[in-house]
Amino acid sequence: RTYSYADGDQWFDWSPDGRWLLVSFIDRQRWSSEVGLIDAQGKGPLVNLSRNGYEDFQPRWGQGGRMLYWSSDRQGWHATGGQGQMDVFGLFLTREAFDRHLLDKAEFAQLRKREEDDEKAAEKDKADATPAGAGRQKADKPGAKGAAPADQAAATPPLPEPVKLELDGLAHRVVRLTPNSGELRGQALSADGETLYFLMASADTLTLWANRPRDKALKKLAEFPAGDTGRGEPAPTDLVLDAQGETGFVLADGQVHHFALPKGDAKGEAEVKPEPAKFSAELNLAPMAERAQLFDHVWRLMAQKLYVQDLGGVDWAGLRRAYERHLPGIANSHDFAELLSEMLGELNVSHTGAGYRPRRPGSDETAVLGLFFDEAHTGPGLKVAEVLTGGPLDTARSRIRPGQVIESIGGVTIGAGMAYDELLNRQMGKRLMLGVHDPATGQRHEEVVKPIHWHEQEELLYRRWVRQQRELVDKLSGGRLGYVHVRGMDDDSFREVYAEALGRHSAKAGLIVDTRFNGGGNLTDDLVTLLSGQRYLESVSRGQSIGFEPARKWIRPTAVLIGESNYSDAHLFPWTYQHFKLGPLVGMPVAGTGTAVWWETLQDDSLYFGIPQVGLRDAKGDYMERTLVRPDIEVANDPARLNAGVDQQTEAAVRALLGPR
Repeated sequence: RTYSYADGDQWFDWSPDGRWLLVSFIDRQRWSSEVGLIDAQGKGPLVNLSRNGYEDFQPRWGQGGRMLYWSSDRQGWHATGGQGQMDVFGLFLTREAFDRHLLDKAEFAQLRKREEDDEKAAEKDKADATPAGAGRQKADKPGAKGAAPADQAAATPPLPEPVKLELDGLAHRVVRLTPNSGELRGQALSADGETLYFLMASADTLTLWANRPRDKALKKLAEFPAGDTGRGEPAPTDLVLDAQGETGFVLADGQVHHFALPKGDAKGEAEVKPEPAKFSAELNLAPMAERAQLFDHVWRLMAQKLYVQDLGGVDWAGLRRAYERHLPGIANSHDFAELLSEMLGELNVSHTGAGYRPRRPGSDETAVLGLFFDEAHTGPGLKVAEVLTGGPLDTARSRIRPGQVIESIGGVTIGAGMAYDELLNRQMGKRLMLGVHDPATGQRHEEVVKPIHWHEQEELLYRRWVRQQRELVDKLSGGRLGYVHVRGMDDDSFREVYAEALGRHSAKAGLIVDTRFNGGGNLTDDLVTLLSGQRYLESVSRGQSIGFEPARKWIRPTAVLIGESNYSDAHLFPWTYQHFKLGPLVGMPVAGTGTAVWWETLQDDSLYFGIPQVGLRDAKGDYMERTLVRPDIEVANDPARLNAGVDQQTEAAVRALLGPR
């Protein structure tokens, strides 16, 4: 019930009385996280507290054990192929605690007044019942039998009250503690349970909020930079409160910040001013010893977590000895990653190997202009062949057109054959002057441009390719078929496919679904469901047809394009599509790479390696790893014809849906 897939996915929290543990565990029918309660001595069964089909994570005790709270995606939008928006939910362990939570602000104030009066009365009765002088005790004679240190009583803390559990009716005592769903990055409940502090991410910012459900008051407290790891991943974040309930701590963008917790109600709270926690530290590193430890770590983790227990029959211990002897000759992380990759490659599985990704702040980075240049041009300057749609020069004000020649960049004249790239080094987002000549008119003009990152230009080139493919399908089919490309097996790609298929192409007779060059993710079930719709009802108003059911699935024929570079879940999708006989597969065979991987960043965070630790089996017990998917119609693109704009695989997919024309 506590299978570990990734770093940091194990969780438990002690109850205040030390008798119970709150845990995250997995439902082995769905590989989904639930929240549970278990006796700390292992007595009795695990109790499922969340009991729903959504993801539930990291339960914590609150209000001294009267309640618990955790994060869940049950209220936010569903993320296709991944985790959606999150909320914080609370569960009250007794009916009394729940009734107390339901009191409005005035009722709660009256209750607190009665409780304070009762406490004062009890203290007065205790004082009145104590005889005069009883507070003065005769000191034990030093060394006398039975004598105890004077501070023994103070050194022994009182035992906490046992946590009360009323397990019947738990489902009726669940409440939502956040007012809205979002990208939740941390949460902490005040000791009295009246205020939930939580972090939400948006764009490049982390926002700290305080929500007081009883007061129906939400207040923004502070903002922090979200940051990233430099590897395309969000930077680690956390939010904790100290035991005294006076100070909060936020981890954001690699920096710890502390702030005084607000006092009073939401309206009277003072402004929160987080300050960085200042410290200095020095790392003394023995690189060779560290690499030896990392080598051992990688070897052991692969031995313990590869998806088949026998490691495919490989002599893993012998391979360790064979590769470990090379460690003394390794002097840098780049070579070390190569050594690990060679050893991991002996397993003959997908989703593994090691990589080296250094951070090089201030290194050279060449910007781009969003232009194609005529490679046949031999004179001075750069002759424009195409202005990329959506690029920095595709604007209403720009006068640059194909056929014109860029004679200078930033005031530097471009000679024939000159390597002009250095003129664009570190120029992203900066205003740069271009000198332009139009040979057709003989006129010259200057134009200011802000060059873009080459990643942005890659996106423009991808969009250009998709448009070309869509136009090709439209031309070949006489407008009868639509075209969508599944870029990755993720939420963004699904939304693009959904929008195009049921929007632009909703009236088409069929759909070409192109999955070539797709590196994987987790989308197969959602994509297969989208493409497997069968029409069963028609919506009609006064004789006019206005739609069909299902309205959110594709209900007409499809053909799927596949290729040699399909990988991971983009291998599982064509297998599943073929398994359910949804339509023809067209293209080239896809190698069997259907496993789930954990890419772990090592202690030297310029290094990472992959563990294919979950395999998928069909009804016959065969693993998808190494299961080749063969297309129904095999077509190899001729590179020469492809360069000329002829995609033979796309042509074959059109014929498969419409027949020969």
